[in-house]
Amino acid sequence: MLVDVVASKRHYADHLRPVWDRLPDALRGVVYLPPGVDWGVEGVHGRLRDAGRDPNRLVLVAGHPDLARLKFRRGVLIEHGAGQSYAGSSRDRSAARHPSHPGGRARDRAVAFLHPNSYAAARDAAAYPRARVEVVGSPRLAALQTVPHEPTSPPTVCVSVHWGAPLCRESGNAWGVYRDAFALLAERWEGPVIGHAHPRVFRSLAPHYRRMGIEPVESFTDVLRRASVYCVDNSSSLWEWAALRGPTVVMDAPWWRRDVHHGLRFWDCADVGPRIGEGIGLLGAVGQALECDPWPGADEILERVFPPVEDPAGRAAAVVADLAYP
Repeated sequence: MLVDVVASKRHYADHLRPVWDRLPDALRGVVYLPPGVDWGVEGVHGRLRDAGRDPNRLVLVAGHPDLARLKFRRGVLIEHGAGQSYAGSSRDRSAARHPSHPGGRARDRAVAFLHPNSYAAARDAAAYPRARVEVVGSPRLAALQTVPHEPTSPPTVCVSVHWGAPLCRESGNAWGVYRDAFALLAERWEGPVIGHAHPRVFRSLAPHYRRMGIEPVESFTDVLRRASVYCVDNSSSLWEWAALRGPTVVMDAPWWRRDVHHGLRFWDCADVGPRIGEGIGLLGAVGQALECDPWPGADEILERVFPPVEDPAGRAAAVVADLAYP
């Protein structure tokens, strides 16, 4: 059985490419990518609107929107982040069952879930006991390890926010809290300040960054190349950065409930750098993160989010191949 890839968003494609590269040539089918995303592989690209029509293919996806395209096809879902979910409060039932997160509803078109950690894997295993669930690590994180670092003096600071997902109080971003602090940081920091954001909101925030004197940088790969400290609210890039570069400022929002424990970012794995609850502390936290590297306890947290797995892409590809062969 051939294996296709369906990736409607660039960041989905980024997570799938390392696994695709490790599949045997005999298994590779068609790659369905959005306009403007090119893997540089001739003869295998298809249009997204044509995806999901052949029931005799296994399909590799990295997000629920693409899983939903499959209709009667079998999908393998690779988690495209750290596997955050929002099931910490009985009041947030719709958030706990949102299909974009592990353990959510309407994920039954997946015959297998490939996760970076046991937290995310356990939720899908409980919700979908007939599916194969494996902890394979993060193929994307392993691929990013090859990105060279080009530090500046003084160091370059990157600020970033997640998108404002309206699922519960913790699922949104902290842009409204920190935007003035970002502008103050750009004014007072002696080195460059660049601005990143989740792909869903980057283009809308880029003009605001420019008005602050902050250079917008869309690619997280470019952030890894250029920056020396990363300030972010609620994103899987929090742990990716901390694992690959180190100095991290963790930005909390005042409306996030400290007595609600969703796991991972809330609150078991949040302390990978100085945490601040309001924008006024941002400049000092940047200096603190740079001076205290590695941050105490960060290594233990990162081992829970991205447990050591030898060759994550190879392991994920082996599971896909096992499912594809009759």
